[in-house]
Amino acid sequence: MTVLTDGQPQYSRADDFEEDEGANAIELFWGDKAGLADTGSTTSITFPASVAYSTDIVGRRIVITSGTGQGGIAWITAYDSTTRVATLGPTLSVAPAAGSGYLIIDATKPLTQRSVERLTQDGLLQARGEPCFYASLEHEGARALLLAPVPYRNSTGLVYVIHERYFAHLLKLDLEGAPITRTYLEWRSVYEAGLKAKSFADDNDDRETAQFVIYQKELKILIGNAANDGGQSDLQVHVTDY
Repeated sequence: MTVLTDGQPQYSRADDFEEDEGANAIELFWGDKAGLADTGSTTSITFPASVAYSTDIVGRRIVITSGTGQGGIAWITAYDSTTRVATLGPTLSVAPAAGSGYLIIDATKPLTQRSVERLTQDGLLQARGEPCFYASLEHEGARALLLAPVPYRNSTGLVYVIHERYFAHLLKLDLEGAPITRTYLEWRSVYEAGLKAKSFADDNDDRETAQFVIYQKELKILIGNAANDGGQSDLQVHVTDY
């Protein structure tokens, strides 16, 4: 999750993703309601006293852009304008805290990947405005994104954020970091169902077929949740072994 800066086209990229064509997706989020939270929990966020939001924000998504809980995305399901507390759903993996940056999303769109040569040829690296394309860069093991047109906000208060979703390479993840912890929590039911199905299969247990159906169901629920969160409706379940 990266907040864009006017005039800056290049941004660092995560280095723990699995190289797989079609696996990555980069979205541009934007909105004009952004700031620093007073406090928060996994199911709510309290906005600062300086804002005067109305209940019109109910039904919009909110993303934690910096600080504790960075990268979390949820829907605003209710809002109390007196206490400035917004109720969130689904539950965030990490609660935002005082000082966590947030953005209430007005709109989103996917960015299209192009080569640097194509962006140069089309003159897009000299243009500025709302990014529509990106190119992948790599130098001495460091990965980056090159956005085009160059980010430039035409409206005062408008905030651009890019959100990259990708398949993480598990061998590259910090075993004590938030991503692997979130993976453990979200995949727990899949792990348990899959291991039980495998155990039944190894023992020639008659319960194998029924348990494998449970495993597939849990897997589809997990991927369905990820698809709804990131707008990737074309994700499919592929079970090759368990």
